[in-house]
Amino acid sequence: MPENKTNTSTKKSHPAQHERKKFWNNDMEAIIGIMFVLLILGTINVFSSSFIIAEADFDTPYFFLKRHVINIVIGMVAFACCFNFDYHVWRKYMPIMLGFTIICLVLVLIVGPSVNGAKRWLPLGVTQFQPAEMAKLVSIMISSAYLAYQVNAKRKIDILTPQMGLIALMFVLTEQEPDMGTACIILGVPIFMMIVVGLEPRKLWIMVGSVIAGSILMILRQPYRIERLKVTFDPWSDAQNMGNHFRQ
Repeated sequence: MPENKTNTSTKKSHPAQHERKKFWNNDMEAIIGIMFVLLILGTINVFSSSFIIAEADFDTPYFFLKRHVINIVIGMVAFACCFNFDYHVWRKYMPIMLGFTIICLVLVLIVGPSVNGAKRWLPLGVTQFQPAEMAKLVSIMISSAYLAYQVNAKRKIDILTPQMGLIALMFVLTEQEPDMGTACIILGVPIFMMIVVGLEPRKLWIMVGSVIAGSILMILRQPYRIERLKVTFDPWSDAQNMGNHFRQ
């Protein structure tokens, strides 16, 4: 009998031996690690794509790189300030942030300078402010608050809600600049969040159909978008202009 106990005990391995070794200790480390990787790659891309123009126009290849690094430092300071901040407090300020963002999105269409036919920035003296970037964060915060409440209350996720109406308003205002890419992020991320949390199949198909129809309308609304779509499939048709990026 002692022999059997010894044999069975030797067959049992320590639980730690079966645990899969993780690259990250927790989700926060993963997010921070990915953030730094993206910062490094972005900095390399900014320098590699701008040093020739910077040397020719400003007599230094590091002109745009310096500005980029300054923005990173400002962002890191903001990140450090927000790192230990209780995100639940943002619920109190969400109406103020939403109102401020919508007002800025309207103002940029009225008083924003036109650059290449688009109005996307508000001049603030020595710098500029892009309201659509604020709208990205606000749309995520609004949808997060709504989805968290519905999940905790064990309620179904609805499509037509006041929250989605406000997000759709920011989407329309951003699209009017026009800035289709940012507008799609403002509306697309909340939609993706709703799908991940769990939509009924019927509502999911309604959402998918609406997104497809809306995408077609946005593409048809601006002729240059149709041209870009054509060039995507045949970059050699306009190899020196719109197709140059794809061809390279």
